[in-house]
Amino acid sequence: MWYKIALTEIEPTGQLVLPNMRGGKFNLDQLRFDLSEEDNKYTLNVYVPGSKNPAGYLKFIYNEDTNNIYVDMVAIGEAKFEKSGEDYEMRLRGRGIANKLYEKLLEIIHSDPKLSKAKSISGQKFSTQAYRAKSNVFGEPINAWIGDEPKDVLDYLEHLNIQISNLQQFMNNPTFDEQTQENQNRFKENLSKLEKTRNQLLESINKFKINNDEILERLKPSQGIDYGAQFGGDIITTIHNIPPKPQKREKIEKVIIPETEQMRLVV
Repeated sequence: MWYKIALTEIEPTGQLVLPNMRGGKFNLDQLRFDLSEEDNKYTLNVYVPGSKNPAGYLKFIYNEDTNNIYVDMVAIGEAKFEKSGEDYEMRLRGRGIANKLYEKLLEIIHSDPKLSKAKSISGQKFSTQAYRAKSNVFGEPINAWIGDEPKDVLDYLEHLNIQISNLQQFMNNPTFDEQTQENQNRFKENLSKLEKTRNQLLESINKFKINNDEILERLKPSQGIDYGAQFGGDIITTIHNIPPKPQKREKIEKVIIPETEQMRLVV
């Protein structure tokens, strides 16, 4: 988890900032990115012009079984910015950088053949700023829970849902009727056990569920190297739907209607 990194700061976006950085300004539109992947574990690096080392990164894991993307870590670090032959050391205090990382992530999700199958994105929030940075891009969460324990329960719950769905489909298939009565009873018993386990998990996790209106009340802003949870704020686990890819807008032109001076729009 990202909070295991030592000697870091969490700035206005709520993301990590590595130490020993100096001040400076730059145009966020000049950022460039690259993406690496190994066994569905991805690292999205962000660079400022003239720098060979990443100014920050976002690590995430794609689960093909549940079609969920789990954001494991976001960090902002030190970099050099070259302009007009001069080098500017700057303190990338996370202002806008994390938002750009999330925006790029969403762009990659929409364009990548495998990641475009993802339906949701999840992760933990340790500060007010972290929650706002992610919500700026992915919108309000569809569900939220207190603490980081729900993550593992949610993964198991999603796998249970897949097993239940597959078993129900099989039992609704005509081939199910061809099974012996003994086998049919066994499938029905297995389905009952899975549903019972799912209900128990839902009951346990719902104890930690909160409304979106409560999230900002429970989170605390980060301060310096300390995240909000160190000042009495809660750790919040959230799940967001992945916004659909924007549709291309048709070009609209104005033309003069023949033999009149009126204008009309042509799409």
